[in-house]
Amino acid sequence: MDEITIGLKVAKPEIPAKALMTIKQLTGLPFSEIKSHAENDEYIVEFPAYDDDGLRLINKPKRELKKLKVSTKLYEGDREESSQFFDNMEELYKEIDEYCENHPD
Repeated sequence: MDEITIGLKVAKPEIPAKALMTIKQLTGLPFSEIKSHAENDEYIVEFPAYDDDGLRLINKPKRELKKLKVSTKLYEGDREESSQFFDNMEELYKEIDEYCENHPD
């Protein structure tokens, strides 16, 4: 069975220089790779769907790019999802983690 992933793409292949710097800082990807991913409509970041750390690592660049007025597209598997869906999932994972910390076996 294939592993389901979550991923973030930029909505347009042209990325402003400030956004390139932000993506590089957040992902560690070189500029050429970021540009290539954008031009080829590929994920800038991608993680297994069950990875709540990955979800935070996708939401962070999404939020930073939104501040820079760069549109993003978010995916679960091959299906585009709303930004709110990813925010809600992050909040749900946080609540589950907090519950587990406060209610050990």
